[in-house]
Amino acid sequence: MTLTANDIQALIIETIRSPATAAQKLLSLRLPVNFLWMALVLMSVLNSIVYSLAIGINPPVDPQSGMMMVPAAFQSPLLFTLILFAALIVSVFALHRMGQAIGGGRGELGDILTVITWMQLLRLVLQIAVLVLGLVLPVLGGLLALIGSFYGLYVLGVLLKAAHRYTSLSQAFILMLAVFLTVVVGLALILAILSGLFIGGTTL
Repeated sequence: MTLTANDIQALIIETIRSPATAAQKLLSLRLPVNFLWMALVLMSVLNSIVYSLAIGINPPVDPQSGMMMVPAAFQSPLLFTLILFAALIVSVFALHRMGQAIGGGRGELGDILTVITWMQLLRLVLQIAVLVLGLVLPVLGGLLALIGSFYGLYVLGVLLKAAHRYTSLSQAFILMLAVFLTVVVGLALILAILSGLFIGGTTL
């Protein structure tokens, strides 16, 4: 099945309104794994560009010290893209393997890759909306980011429940927590190494 721009827009809206229904439609597409990996790379690049624009327009600076409140590695668009993509790769395989161990999940790698790629597309849409709204009404932009983040966790849980054929949403949330801790530990190690290489805020 070929997705048009209108199909994607309709599926985004349906994901927001009825995540469970959208999950079934999304997974039924059976998109090729190679295509999904390329799409995930694209989403990583686009999300990094929007993120870099956001911190460039409104830098998160400590009012007392005047220093950036963002790790030096995250200030480099190239490094941020690489870190984001690395974290997504780890997440995909962890959600796949650990999902099978937790609750007897039956999701295939392609199913999990579909979910994560789709979530990155939703994240991109949210980031753009927050960036635009923040330029006009910063308070509402921040509120949208907060609501979107929490609702995004719920949507991810619903999609993972469908992908792994879980009988309970709680199984998906347990899986998310386990994978989150795994990714955080791995990311912390990567940042520790990169911070040593980029002391002083040097960026690529």
